[in-house]
Amino acid sequence: MSLPKLNSYDPQQIQKASEFSSAFRRYWDLLQKKANSFSEELRTERHQAWLESVLAEFYQTASSQEICLHWSKAASQILNRACQSLQKEFPTLNLCLFAYGKLGAEELNLSSDVDLVFICTEEQPQNLLFLRRFQALMEELSAWGFCFRTDFDLRPGGRMGPLVPTSDQFVDYYGNYGEAWERLAFVRLQPIWGDKDLIGTVSQFSQKFSFRKHLDFSLLADLKSLRQRIHSQYQHRTLADQLDLKLGVGGIRDLELFVHALQIVHGGRDTELRHKQTSQALNALTGKKVLSSADGQFLLGHYWLLRRWENLVQAEDDQQTHLLKSDFSLMPPFETLKTSMSRCDQLVSDLLGKVDTGLKTLATELEDQRMWLKELGFSDLALDEVWNEIRETTALSRQKERDENFRLRFLYLFLLELAKFPNSQNRSLFLLRDFLKATRAKATFYSLFLTKENLIPEIARIFSLSPYLANLLCSRPELIDSFIYRSQSSNLNLEPDSLLAALGETKLLSELINGTEFINHLDLGQLIDRTSETADQITFALLKSVQAEMNCEIEILALGKWGGRELGLRSDLDFIFVTSEEPSESQKKAARRFFNRLTGTQQRGGSLYSIDLRLKPTGLVVSSISQLIQFLSTEAAVWERQAYLKSRFLQNRHSREDLIKACRHRALTTENKRELNHIRQELLKKNSHSKEMIDLKYDSGGLVEMEFAVQTAFLFSKLEPCPTSTLDQMQVLGWTELANCYKFVRQIEQIYQAVVISSSAKIDVKSENFAALAEILGQNESQFEVRLRSALNDSEHLLKRLDPRRGPE
Repeated sequence: MSLPKLNSYDPQQIQKASEFSSAFRRYWDLLQKKANSFSEELRTERHQAWLESVLAEFYQTASSQEICLHWSKAASQILNRACQSLQKEFPTLNLCLFAYGKLGAEELNLSSDVDLVFICTEEQPQNLLFLRRFQALMEELSAWGFCFRTDFDLRPGGRMGPLVPTSDQFVDYYGNYGEAWERLAFVRLQPIWGDKDLIGTVSQFSQKFSFRKHLDFSLLADLKSLRQRIHSQYQHRTLADQLDLKLGVGGIRDLELFVHALQIVHGGRDTELRHKQTSQALNALTGKKVLSSADGQFLLGHYWLLRRWENLVQAEDDQQTHLLKSDFSLMPPFETLKTSMSRCDQLVSDLLGKVDTGLKTLATELEDQRMWLKELGFSDLALDEVWNEIRETTALSRQKERDENFRLRFLYLFLLELAKFPNSQNRSLFLLRDFLKATRAKATFYSLFLTKENLIPEIARIFSLSPYLANLLCSRPELIDSFIYRSQSSNLNLEPDSLLAALGETKLLSELINGTEFINHLDLGQLIDRTSETADQITFALLKSVQAEMNCEIEILALGKWGGRELGLRSDLDFIFVTSEEPSESQKKAARRFFNRLTGTQQRGGSLYSIDLRLKPTGLVVSSISQLIQFLSTEAAVWERQAYLKSRFLQNRHSREDLIKACRHRALTTENKRELNHIRQELLKKNSHSKEMIDLKYDSGGLVEMEFAVQTAFLFSKLEPCPTSTLDQMQVLGWTELANCYKFVRQIEQIYQAVVISSSAKIDVKSENFAALAEILGQNESQFEVRLRSALNDSEHLLKRLDPRRGPE
């Protein structure tokens, strides 16, 4: 049936339609002009058919089914004309064009994309040029508007597949990898234009692909998952004063899914159920007793009621929307529609399961995604820079539908968690991008995150609060398995080639596990104990391996924070090698091999540790125990002697007490005290900076000041025992107040190591990193700055009284 022509409506009716629809007025005015090009002719033809459809729907001079058929016929004709015109320019190409979706069913709505696929007999460079020229004819916006928005994403392989697949690629892909939702889509595959033989080949295959003689028992489970995913993505659109006619529960998509599922289940054995149009399919299902007459009639009426209001909503401004609001100008039967959608939901749920309205996931449309992300607080700048990369990192899997569902659910939950940290959520978005790239979008990662209940908030917290730890995960995402179970290998008796990899993994896991525990609980003692223990474990295993290779023995003397068992995140190792006798060439070679393996980059994630050798005696990296004692007793500068008070032997083959006695062998003089104070003054001079900067190490009252003061006091006092750790030394000295300052500042320094990308102890109080520090401590930035500066001032005042180095300032 043809719809009433435009000239059958009087001027008052045209005026009223123009007042309702701004798009109507635009297109009506364009029709008064003369088209001067083929492109303009196509647009004129399109606008005329659209105006006829809108008037018929507005004044109900035809049924919605007749209107959609009329509009679909016009669209197919325009697409066909465009292809015929282009074929004159590309006469050697052998192509055909198919439509899916609403156009394939000849039920196109008034502002829909058209889902299309071009198929060729053989790959040729001009195929792509043909497609691009075709898209321009359809989509290019000019003074005459556009024809149709086209979508070619339903081709084999989706966005990653060839834009113009061959028939062989088409058959091979869907024959081997086709999923349930694609079988449903092929029910409405409709030829539009092209070579008849090629059309026949594709059509014959599509029938076999969609309709199978034997029941696929996994089909309904897949379709249940598909329905849940659709509603998890879009249920936020249905509100008290707004209905999503297409994607709401009991809406158009639900009904189509239900009808196509029944067609596929029963159509393999009964060809009379294979219809592209929804009305024909429902009538056939009712006639075959698959549906009761009452249910079939209800669904048919419900479908076209929804389609009528969908057409009217889209006619208002020719926009692709499906949202019907209660204040829509035509006063929709809002409660009637809600009731009808509820009954449709009941019927669909009997076949495809009830929708879990609490299970939400990320929407698939970019506009919906950006709107939601902005509501969560993500900035336009961050979204412009990184969001497209994240959304296009689709799951790599042979079960695309299932695993894409996992990916979207993971992103939804992960982004919700990131939004809980407003100071860092934009920065975290970039880390998420890097992590997804590192995982290569493997579906197993998404499944793992959704299986382990607490993993998503835990990893999101790391991304939000600790860029350092997040970067570790991005560099080695496969460590997540071990991270979940907090497991580190204790069996390091491996061959040299395997040992370095195992040690590298142990080091990274230690940083990840202990760093995460620290930012969660801020337990400094636990962090330094575990980090130091890991360093002992790694160096002992590496040393054991090197000694076996070189058939010799050497001992490690740990110094500095390692000697004091006070290592933290990103700490380097201070140490020298000690031997019982004069070092042999084998022992020297073993030391060099140990250094190379410890600091080399053979393992992923970089070197095991950086090292600091400034405390080696008279340039010797390997020294006999007697040489070392002689050096400390007679040659070592006073600052070297105090540093060795924190030393310890890794394997305890030699006596630490002998070293302490050697450090204290020479009496300390007033000149020694002036020398140490001069070193202190020079360090303070080098550390001049703006008032907005705080250097936790080198500021007056900072960590270095406190540590050196404690070591100096022990060297001057000769108190016993002489512990290795700074806090234990403070306890022996009775410096309780200074110990409290030290613990707080060291805690802040370690939090900062987790926060910053590059290791540093200098903090800009106006920076994002300072805000992140305050957030971890649960304080605002002003409160935190006052507290930190107060701790450093308290330390400075205490040191004026306690520090033996201090002379006239």
